[in-house]
Amino acid sequence: MILAILVTVCILTNSADCFFTPLPSSVVDCSVQEVGRFLKMVCRHQEYNTTVYQCPNVNSSNIQYYQVLGLLDCYRQTYIGACSNDPGFYQTCGHVPEHCPTFLVQGEVPVCGYYVCKSSPFSTRGGYQNMQLYNCNGVENCENTEYDEAHCSEDSYKCFQQSFLDVPRERVCDGVCHCKSCDDEAICNGYRYGMFYKDQFNQSRYLPPNRICNGRNEILDGSDELNCKETGRFCKTEIKDFSTFYGDSKVRTGFRPLRNDSVCSVPNADEDASDGDCVDGFDQINCTDKTIAPLRCKINGSESTVSKYVICKGRSLHLCDGGLDSACVFPEGECRVHKHQVCDGVPDCPEGGDEAHRLCRGLTNVFCTRRFSNTNTRLKILLEWVGDGVEDCDDGIDELEEQWKTCGQGMTARFIMNNESCKEVLLCPDEQKFITQKELCDQQETCSGESYICNAARMGGFKLGTKFQRKPTHPFCLKGMENFLTLKGYNQTLQAPCQEKLLTTPEIAFGVKEKLIVQPSRYKTNCRYVFGESYVYHSCSGHCSEETASCVLTRSLKHNSCYNKKNRLYTLSGEKNLTIAFKGKNQGEYDNSVFSCTNGNCIDYDKVCNLQNDCGDHSDESECINHFKCNGTDGISEYIPLWRVCDGNLDCVDFTDECNPTCIGNKKIIDGTFLSVFSWVIGILASVFNIGTLFSISCQFNRTSSNVRTINLILIVIIIVGDLLIGLYLIGISVASTTYGDNYCIKRFDWLTSTSCQLLGVVSTIGGQLSLFAMTILSMVRMVCVKSTVPNYTFNRTAILVGGMSAGSIFLLPLFISVIPLISNFEDFFVNGWVYLDSMLFIGAPNKQKYISIISAYYHDKIKKPKLYQFSWQRIIHLISDIFSKDHTGLKQKPLNFYGNHGTCLFKYFVTPNDPQSLFTWTLLGVNLCCFLIISYCYIWISWKSMSSSSKFNSSTSKKQASKQRVLQQKIALMVITDFLCWVPFTVASILHYSGTIDATEWYPYFSSVILPLNSVINPLLYDSNISSIISKLFRRESSPTSNNTAKMKVTIRDSYRRSSFKMVDRGIEHQDSSAKAETTLNTV
Repeated sequence: MILAILVTVCILTNSADCFFTPLPSSVVDCSVQEVGRFLKMVCRHQEYNTTVYQCPNVNSSNIQYYQVLGLLDCYRQTYIGACSNDPGFYQTCGHVPEHCPTFLVQGEVPVCGYYVCKSSPFSTRGGYQNMQLYNCNGVENCENTEYDEAHCSEDSYKCFQQSFLDVPRERVCDGVCHCKSCDDEAICNGYRYGMFYKDQFNQSRYLPPNRICNGRNEILDGSDELNCKETGRFCKTEIKDFSTFYGDSKVRTGFRPLRNDSVCSVPNADEDASDGDCVDGFDQINCTDKTIAPLRCKINGSESTVSKYVICKGRSLHLCDGGLDSACVFPEGECRVHKHQVCDGVPDCPEGGDEAHRLCRGLTNVFCTRRFSNTNTRLKILLEWVGDGVEDCDDGIDELEEQWKTCGQGMTARFIMNNESCKEVLLCPDEQKFITQKELCDQQETCSGESYICNAARMGGFKLGTKFQRKPTHPFCLKGMENFLTLKGYNQTLQAPCQEKLLTTPEIAFGVKEKLIVQPSRYKTNCRYVFGESYVYHSCSGHCSEETASCVLTRSLKHNSCYNKKNRLYTLSGEKNLTIAFKGKNQGEYDNSVFSCTNGNCIDYDKVCNLQNDCGDHSDESECINHFKCNGTDGISEYIPLWRVCDGNLDCVDFTDECNPTCIGNKKIIDGTFLSVFSWVIGILASVFNIGTLFSISCQFNRTSSNVRTINLILIVIIIVGDLLIGLYLIGISVASTTYGDNYCIKRFDWLTSTSCQLLGVVSTIGGQLSLFAMTILSMVRMVCVKSTVPNYTFNRTAILVGGMSAGSIFLLPLFISVIPLISNFEDFFVNGWVYLDSMLFIGAPNKQKYISIISAYYHDKIKKPKLYQFSWQRIIHLISDIFSKDHTGLKQKPLNFYGNHGTCLFKYFVTPNDPQSLFTWTLLGVNLCCFLIISYCYIWISWKSMSSSSKFNSSTSKKQASKQRVLQQKIALMVITDFLCWVPFTVASILHYSGTIDATEWYPYFSSVILPLNSVINPLLYDSNISSIISKLFRRESSPTSNNTAKMKVTIRDSYRRSSFKMVDRGIEHQDSSAKAETTLNTV
């Protein structure tokens, strides 16, 4: 009553000021509340006990309020008070009844499509939508704004029923009703919709299409009801009976006749269905104007066209047989388009999401005219449309099975690209569905459990070798410890206080509570190693130490953001930007702590920069500096933390985390120029020297009559053969390293599982063991010969038989040692993993533990997880094969065998306690170490025996004997040293690797190129003087003539001595002392 009196007084006094700002002391109980899904500061006027609203964008010195009085119509409403500090007219938002249209805009004025016009004594909301309607009467009626006359021109269109509203000419015929009766869309493209007529006062009027042929004479001459039933077209309406009006029983009850001027008009949201509106949409088919009817389909079995005004407009009913008009997608935000508008080269959504949709990855090379098309342009067919039972092409080629390549059978039957090959698919557990290799682990949950399975397969990666890295720590504060906290990773005695801080988002929203965070006040954080919510807070509060770590909240929340979240509320950000908010945990609290994705989705802060594509368009990860991006197949990207890059473990499907320029090693089989050249040189030298030695020794068999010398020569031949195999192995590895080059890192498993790699591994093992075993027996034979006091010592038949069997075993034992790891019966001891060649689930060659994790994730409780040793490889392969279809011979897999532990394809000397082949390796290492000790003992004993007996010579022969003694000592020293350098480093490195002290995996190239071939090059120089003589001649060719003559003389003397020694051994000299016998024994071999 008091308020009514106040309003009357204001009207009589014509004072507008009394309708502005009630005194703050009179307003109480203010709180943020939802008003028509908008956040408003709602208060109670204490004196009048009425509801008033606080104006937005206020400060403490200028608080203003307004009150809503009443609604005149959808375009006019009265207020008490107009907010002078509200340039976006947020005051009007939320007060529009639900049946009236609301137009929300971003960054434009007015933000809700309506403005407030202050005209004495009331403030009246001017009627226009989306800034498209203006009073345009030539008079500025509003005291607070010029919008009533803004954008007016002589060329504007004046609405019939609202003469005070004008529509700019560019808005006429744009497919949106701006006038109340939609007469701005009446004459478009040469076609008329509705009727223009004169009323009884000769005033021009407009009759909307829905009121033509509605069974009532709306026009005096009845022209709106003429020729209605002759067209034979009807639509269902809420008006029950037309037959009485038309006098024809053919006009069915509830069906309105249609004329050409009453179909395919722009739907008007303000229309009243009781006037004859069609509820079945049949007034929007078979349009005369083909430009507004882009969709062609069958309706009730007849070819028809459908108007664009009803396609993808959220209708619950569909017109086309099969529902083609309702086949719509949401590429981004609230943008809804027909599926035929996706990937057509024309962006229909604001951010172009319809052209970057995931379906575009399935574009085929077959063209057709899509049924939804304005231009009849032939476009590529999407694979998803092929064989789906709906003809998407005019010619139906997408449903002609003979035109498409098929894969699978039964449940897995599907179409694929014509240039693709058929691959097995993963069968969804407990579902009659499947996942193709393209879709597998693409961060889209195609079937339940996919993420669980993929996490089990990808977690930890495939180990190439361990490179120890310290994960950086970063300071943080915990709630309840804001005042005092010791920061880990820094000086432990340093105490750092923490501070509370409000997170500064890009724009502060009205009614939204700011985010309170607690962070260290003195230190900045390495944001490369923080994730999720912590990354958002650090980057947006200036606590990142890296300059490149900018705040990730770069996109403001718009009114149409977060379409994927329910219960969105609207509020004002700044002066003229609408944004959204959500209800908080506590009553009366509202929050907008969400990240705005480029595609219109929104996610919580804990899902930002968390190594997952939670937005679906990667915008939540694209600006983060805490990850490495893996490039998967078909544009599917994955993210891994930075500390897992170049750590020796494969985490990316494409191996780019280990095969990139920042990584050291793993790029070539033999990495580095020095090692590559050295391996070539040593391999060639070892091969040439040993082939020459083999030829030289073979010529000596015809000149010997002693079985001792024959046995010695046989053993030397075996040594030379072994060394020759090592040389050939090194050349083979060098060829492979050169052939693969820098591509080895990516194609490593092609090489490691190849037959060539296994063959080189067998060759290197046979060569190394053959040479070592032969040298061991040879050293023992020599020691026996020197130790014997029997004149003219020879081996008896038994000894010769034993020696022959030993020589045979020397060949068989290395062959057995090298081949046994490749026998399938022993695969559980020697196979390190399996490589699946055509599946995206596995990275590298997972070991047993990884496969067991995958099996456990897939089968859940169906298979109990026993201990690791209870799983055989055969059982694992069988269970894995059951995960996938078997339509095309099943998955193809190759074992990563014993020799595939490194690109050099060496025997696996470096094992860990968890390796099942560790016993085999340590047994061989023990045998090799014993062989080295035997060789060392024998030659040291021969050297000692020779030195002890040399003192018996008289002075006349002392100089000559001393020279021979030095030669003997040098040979023995070289034999022992080369054997030591060859096998002892292997043993030491293996022990350190086994204990976990070091990771020696990356040392294989050094052992294969330097350590292992050492004996292969030195042995020919030790066991054949001809090779050493040739080498000496080559190096002395450039010396002086005197030096050359002296060298020739020395060679002549040495050769004469050697020939005499051969003769003495062959004849069985009876009275040689130990030194002479040792010298003879060494020289004869």
